[in-house]
Amino acid sequence: MFFNRHLKQGDEIGEMTLTMLKTATLGTSVNPNEVFNPPPDFFLDSYVVGFLTSYVGWAMDFGFGSANWSTTKKGECIGRAFAVIDPSGNLYKGLVKKIPLEETLHARGGNDGTTVMAITYGKLRADDEDPKVIEAKGLAEEMASSMPQQSAQEHFPKTAYLVTIRQYIQEKWDEA
Repeated sequence: MFFNRHLKQGDEIGEMTLTMLKTATLGTSVNPNEVFNPPPDFFLDSYVVGFLTSYVGWAMDFGFGSANWSTTKKGECIGRAFAVIDPSGNLYKGLVKKIPLEETLHARGGNDGTTVMAITYGKLRADDEDPKVIEAKGLAEEMASSMPQQSAQEHFPKTAYLVTIRQYIQEKWDEA
């Protein structure tokens, strides 16, 4: 069983990612009533594939120390996480390039996923000038002033996914 720990960790990362998606999409057309119900093309979208690939990859690295894992072990962990996130397998098809991906949008999603995880795990430089980071910091400060039970730093990871994946989802599916 010790040799399959990475598979269990893949399940955990998948569940963690689903929780983030449910929280980030609450009140959108993707999750209008606390039921995550993405449109059929959601996990085929280039931005979403890029974001989730990056998010899951950094969760493995920052959260489970996968930097020294073999390529096979990493692939199995990601595959397991993606199966939890998207049982249809479309997300995995994006990972292995079995569906066409628009490169600029895919890269933007990947950058945003990296930003969210760098904030979540405290890996971001304090002077980062990424507009999404600046926007998330400002929102975190606003949230801390209106909800003082948590500091701006505690709100920061949530505001990061609000200004990245949630914003993208709203632009793509709520305003369509």
